[in-house]
Amino acid sequence: MRNRQWFNFLEDPRLYRIVQFLAALTIIVWDGAVTFAIWMIIKYVFRIKLRFSDEELLIGDVAIHGEEAYPQEDALSSKLSASAGAEASPTTEASASAKDKK
Repeated sequence: MRNRQWFNFLEDPRLYRIVQFLAALTIIVWDGAVTFAIWMIIKYVFRIKLRFSDEELLIGDVAIHGEEAYPQEDALSSKLSASAGAEASPTTEASASAKDKK
C-alpha cells in the first residue's frame, strides 16, 4: 500500500513539483545535447562555418546580403507620411465619392 502512494504524485504536491522539475531538467539537457550534436555535424561533416570572420562582420549586411538591416529612418518616415497624407487627403475622398455616384 505504501509503494502505491509513492507513484501517485498527483495527490502529493511536493512529489508533483519534484517530478515536474526533473522533467524540465531532462528537456533542457536533451535540447542542449541535441543542439551541440547538430552544431558539430554542421561544422565538421558539412564543413560550414558557424560564424562570419571579423573582416566579413566589419563589411556589414549590405556587402554580405545585399540589403540594409535598418534603413535610414528619415527616408522611411517620409515615405510613410506621404502615403498617409495621400490616404487622408480631401482629393482622394472626393474622387472616391465621385466613383460611388456613378
